[in-house]
Amino acid sequence: MVKRYVAVDLRRQRILLEATTHAELNKIILDRMDSSDQLPQAMWLYKIDEELLIQIKSEMKNSSKTFGFVTLKYKNFGEGK
Repeated sequence: MVKRYVAVDLRRQRILLEATTHAELNKIILDRMDSSDQLPQAMWLYKIDEELLIQIKSEMKNSSKTFGFVTLKYKNFGEGK
């Protein structure tokens, strides 16, 4: 399965950044910190199956629910299991 790496705001309301590798996500974060773009000081980082990420984003868009709320239904989500 293809994995995606995402950065989510501290309150887990929305997806801030996406990348194909952890290194790429770190580079994007560091580049944004050096530029004038405002990023939150704290973020959650997740490694997610691409298919699951598509489902999560679709549900967030269609229902206006937050990332945290949508991922509640996935057992052990975000626990590294």
